[in-house]
Amino acid sequence: MYQSQDTQAEIQTIVQDAKGKFEKERQNYLKVLSKTSKECEGLLKNEYTKFQATHDKFCKEKAAHMQTFKGFSILFMSTC
Repeated sequence: MYQSQDTQAEIQTIVQDAKGKFEKERQNYLKVLSKTSKECEGLLKNEYTKFQATHDKFCKEKAAHMQTFKGFSILFMSTC
């Protein structure tokens, strides 16, 4: 009977150790994942800001070119 209790206690100790190791690894993975996620979010925000600036510049230049084109088309139509 004592041997059975000793074996049971040993198994419980092994299980508790495994649970502790698993929880520690899980916490480490969560920290790494959180850090990586924040870095990724920062990079995406930076790239979006660059994209938005480029898009705004494109829209302004497009509007200017369209105005020029309209001016030329009016001059061309009036000369014909």
